[in-house]
Amino acid sequence: MHTRFSTEQILCPVFLAIDSGFSSHIAIQDEVRAVSYSDLGNATSNYVQSLSGIPSGSRIGVSFSIGIEALPFLFACLRLNICVVFLNPGFPDAMTDAIQSDLKLFAFFRQIPAFKTGKVSAQSLNPIHYPFHQPAVIILTSGSSGKANYVQLSVGQLLRHAMASNQRVNIEAGDQWLLSLPCFHVSGLSILFRCVLARATVVVNRDLRKDLTQILYTSITHVSMVPTQLKRLLSSNFSNAAAVSKLKSILIGGAPISSELVSAALSKGLPLQLSYGMSEMGSQVCTTTLSDSLVPVHFGRPLDGFDVKINEDGRICVKGPSLFEGYLRDEFVVLDLDRDGYFVTSDIGVIDENSHLFVRGRADRMFISGGENVFPEEIEAVLMSYPDLDGARIGVVDNTEFGQVAVGYLKAADGFDLKDLESFLALRLPRYKIPKTWSFLDSDQPGKQARLSDSN
Repeated sequence: MHTRFSTEQILCPVFLAIDSGFSSHIAIQDEVRAVSYSDLGNATSNYVQSLSGIPSGSRIGVSFSIGIEALPFLFACLRLNICVVFLNPGFPDAMTDAIQSDLKLFAFFRQIPAFKTGKVSAQSLNPIHYPFHQPAVIILTSGSSGKANYVQLSVGQLLRHAMASNQRVNIEAGDQWLLSLPCFHVSGLSILFRCVLARATVVVNRDLRKDLTQILYTSITHVSMVPTQLKRLLSSNFSNAAAVSKLKSILIGGAPISSELVSAALSKGLPLQLSYGMSEMGSQVCTTTLSDSLVPVHFGRPLDGFDVKINEDGRICVKGPSLFEGYLRDEFVVLDLDRDGYFVTSDIGVIDENSHLFVRGRADRMFISGGENVFPEEIEAVLMSYPDLDGARIGVVDNTEFGQVAVGYLKAADGFDLKDLESFLALRLPRYKIPKTWSFLDSDQPGKQARLSDSN
């Protein structure tokens, strides 16, 4: 029998930053304003006052474009024991209304009021200790049934994850991390906690998010990207080695990545760190180090204090101090673990003799073609390394000869040539993995399939 309950109390990291001599360091900045940790403490106190009418233990929803107000607002909610539900601003109203009803939200914010800054001492922001299991946030993830899962993470889980992550990505006081991913995904939200623990700076800059090549000419030291963003960065053909040298880590995750894309990034001197993670673990579980060889592509070893195994079905199983409280279902927090306390994921993987994790794909996407197991993620990663594609997705159709075969859905860039793509794939994939039929997205009418091409 195993237990996950912790009686640990965790000191507020905003208070700790101010009290330990970092009050003048910049906590968060945007295009026009820089907010010190001193001002962050003051703003947090102000939000505590303005939110004091919300009962302790309540849930509130937030759905807005992230600005510098997000950080003090979030820590004010933690101080008041208010659980924050981050929603995608792009959700249709009917979907947002349904989530509000499901989660019984006490209030819903589409915009955070601006805050005033001023002098503050450590004493004015009292040294509150959070119970480890105090509910902090709820993140929505897609479930296998198509209905969203509500992932509940506690204060302790988020902060323990940030501590382990910071050790692996080598972030310290004064560093700058671009908030390049949205906070309604755990990959974006986790940046806030990492930076506050490290006394580093969260950089909120919409222009940089739109054009990541510009980070090479700033003081940013850390950035998180999905492979598509990395591909766009590489397509800019930058050559400023001095600019690249300012970067300490480019953390890559969220989707499969090809060895070709990794090799191209390394040849440019980019400090790649590949990560495998999930909302249920607060973000990263495994991450490579800067000294790891990344080809063939793997995701490194578990963070310190975390553990990964492969079960008899080939599924990746994970556990660690940031393992979530559970899925919120009808006011019950439900957590299914195996007999050893591991969370069993839907991902198929292997662990090599160096304890490096290799991820093959999702069990629920795997199909069999001509007797061979095929993971669509592998094909998608190779497709996205082709220069004239802006998007790629693999589907599956029944086939009388092979059982099932892949269908490629492509968003082609200017200059795209299908024959050239098929030659490209023939050098990188076995024949049974290459799609038999292609469908192309009509760029003039997003979502419409404009034409089909059968390569048989």
